[in-house]
Amino acid sequence: MISVGVYEVLQRKHQIEGKPIKRIARETGLSRNTVRKYVRDPKLPAYNRAAPYARPTLGDFTEIVEQILADDRDLPRKRRHTAKRIFERLRDERGYGGGESTVRNYVAARKRELGMGAPAATFPLDHQPHEAAAQMDWGERIAEIAGAETTVHLCCVRLNYSGHFFVQAFPAERQEMMFEGHRRAFEFFGGVPPRVTYDNLSSAVKKVLKGRNRVEQTEFAAFRAQYLFEPDFCNRAAPWEKGGVENMVGYVGRNFFVPAPRFDSFEDLNAHLADWCAENALRTASRRDRPVGEYFAEESPHLLSLPQYPPECCKTYGVKASHESVVSHETNRYSVPVAYANRRLTLKAFAFEIVISTADRVIARHRRSFERYEYALDPFHYVPALERKPGALLYAKPFKNWKLPEIFGAFQAALLDRDPLTGGKEYVKVLLLLGNHAVGDLEAALNEAWRCRAFNADAVACLLARRAAPQKAEAATIDMSRFPNLADMRVTAPDCNKYDQLI
Repeated sequence: MISVGVYEVLQRKHQIEGKPIKRIARETGLSRNTVRKYVRDPKLPAYNRAAPYARPTLGDFTEIVEQILADDRDLPRKRRHTAKRIFERLRDERGYGGGESTVRNYVAARKRELGMGAPAATFPLDHQPHEAAAQMDWGERIAEIAGAETTVHLCCVRLNYSGHFFVQAFPAERQEMMFEGHRRAFEFFGGVPPRVTYDNLSSAVKKVLKGRNRVEQTEFAAFRAQYLFEPDFCNRAAPWEKGGVENMVGYVGRNFFVPAPRFDSFEDLNAHLADWCAENALRTASRRDRPVGEYFAEESPHLLSLPQYPPECCKTYGVKASHESVVSHETNRYSVPVAYANRRLTLKAFAFEIVISTADRVIARHRRSFERYEYALDPFHYVPALERKPGALLYAKPFKNWKLPEIFGAFQAALLDRDPLTGGKEYVKVLLLLGNHAVGDLEAALNEAWRCRAFNADAVACLLARRAAPQKAEAATIDMSRFPNLADMRVTAPDCNKYDQLI
């Protein structure tokens, strides 16, 4: 291929000077075929690569990239790797030492060849720090919780100007979970955005009216009244009106949930998410010249103050305990102390906890279950009923798989060995002591009774009482100098032998 300069010489000699091809070839030293090619087809010379670019650094890693892309084709779009995420995995997991742009170019070309699509077009926005507005949205991702693959629902809140965001994961998208996500986000930001943009989610909107008018859910209106922020609802099917948080949900999914992370519980997952969101303040976003935290410092003074008493993020129901001392919530059953069977109570469903109370006190707390037709039974709620029905200890559901310290089982076996007929009832008397004593105290008393070979409930009760009784202080010495008249007095000890004469 000739250069552009030579191409210009050929065209000038032929078109302007009118020289024939043979003479031009003689003057330039080029073959007549070459001169004829560029004279008859006057196109600028273009280089056509005969072989693809060599990638000596990436070459050893292309099989890994191809495998990642092949696996991604069977996954939903939200769970696929980005080129940036593939680069990070190659660098951190495989020791790749090349540049990110090399990986980006290769992945982009392969995705075009595989027909894996391209991102949709967007448009730039211009937010100001004094607005201090935010956007909220839900997202879904996959994580491994306690060894099981679980769909987690992400409550995402993003500030418009700074791009600072906060994310928390929940088992579902219930209203009380949305409230809890808001509360944690506001506390994370240290203030409340004056305006928050939503789509028409059912936990906030009861009815969509004409234009931007909405009939809000009563609980949502009461919740935001305590924080004093204004809602801004998008038009129907117009997610671009809150494009910032829409893109942020994708960013979180690509950078935190690919590949699917593993955690022991939702609490552990949310703690890591909160730390990750805090680290986001150190990041400089694309098309920004400063870290997110510096923009947030300009925005944060315009946030509203947090309320002195944050609202309870829960749904409240009136319930009635059954004769089995359980109350129902979403097909699941939760126990209460047997003293409250057949009574009307109040149930509060928090994001991860069920709290049951009377008018003046909390009587039961349970970890919330999101399965169906499950029982959450606290054995301590049923211990008082064993006094009337001691046989229930063997067959009642609350006592199945009851985990007590080893001394309890050993003490029960010793009681049954001594008297198979009454040993069970004697052990029930021991368990009844849990009504007024902690498990740890009773465990210590049982260990002491075991050492003394005192295998009966009364002995254990005495040992508990002795442990609970305050230790008597040593008698203080009396200063007799204050009582000079008493110092010389002597009292004769009585002769107890006189009482022997009465026998």
